[in-house]
Amino acid sequence: MPISVFISSTSQDLLNHRAIVSKALLNAGFHPVDMANFMARPEGATSACLKEVASSDLFLGIYAWRYGFIPEDAEISITEQEFVEAEKLGKPCFCFLVDEQYDWPEVHREKGIGARLLRDFKARINAKLVRTTFTTPDDLATKVLASIQRWEREQASKRIENEQTLPGDRAVFNMQGVQIKAGTFSQGSVQNITGPFTVDMSETTIEVERGGTYVSGDQFSGDFRDAIVNIKSQLDHVTQTVEVLPNFDQAGKEDLIRLVGKLKQQLEKVPPESAQDAEKVSKRVKALVEEVNVDEPDKEMIKITGESLKRAAQNLAAVMPPVLAIATQIVSHVLKFVG
Repeated sequence: MPISVFISSTSQDLLNHRAIVSKALLNAGFHPVDMANFMARPEGATSACLKEVASSDLFLGIYAWRYGFIPEDAEISITEQEFVEAEKLGKPCFCFLVDEQYDWPEVHREKGIGARLLRDFKARINAKLVRTTFTTPDDLATKVLASIQRWEREQASKRIENEQTLPGDRAVFNMQGVQIKAGTFSQGSVQNITGPFTVDMSETTIEVERGGTYVSGDQFSGDFRDAIVNIKSQLDHVTQTVEVLPNFDQAGKEDLIRLVGKLKQQLEKVPPESAQDAEKVSKRVKALVEEVNVDEPDKEMIKITGESLKRAAQNLAAVMPPVLAIATQIVSHVLKFVG
């Protein structure tokens, strides 16, 4: 399941900013939760918003110069209530405040008690979080993706640190219901199965009592094989899409298909501990090509998605240097054709 991101802000003054951020998150493989896209619900607006905050993985707050609507039975706006709820539930919060020097329509500037409440709210955010400022919708989208993807990398590093590598000659895993075939893994090969739960390998016997996939000499990862299957599927889909791109001539399509093929060959060799990062690269390539597969591509969104792809590839630079070079070539090639 993709990571869900609840987008919180006042509505009318930030419509375009929300739309661009939501699209950028979607293209990067996240699930944006924007209440502006929801139909009217039987429960009140406040209750509906707080339910969505609770069910989302991350909280994204975007604040300019409006404080927002205060319900009759409340002392603070729905927008501030969303932030309070996210904090109370321990959600990772990412907050972005408009640059005070950036030109903003006077009609969208709160006055009176609303301005005071907004000033106090921003002060609380500043005291609790490291927040970032923004200007244009594209500037905001770029910074939001950078912040959330940095958080993703930090979480992945923590998971790797917490994982146990296999000690010594013997390890015990429960693989009931897991099928093992010889030659499935590139980092190690299973020679034969000598018993219902015993795998006999060249130098190591593994008795299985815990679920997942074992790769000789490397870390245990239950998601490795699924990641490889997803990478192949996504890049095969990309190749099929490139063949019908409306803005590319035949030579351009062939060159892009060749680059995608080179990327696929590299990602299929990914070590298990980097499989999730490799899958993110294939997802970003798919998002980039889908962004181009329209009669009038949005050039700014293509640039944002391209930068997201290069950042994802950068995470593999230490273990698979060619991936970043190929990803950069793909982005450059796409930008050349959309102008």
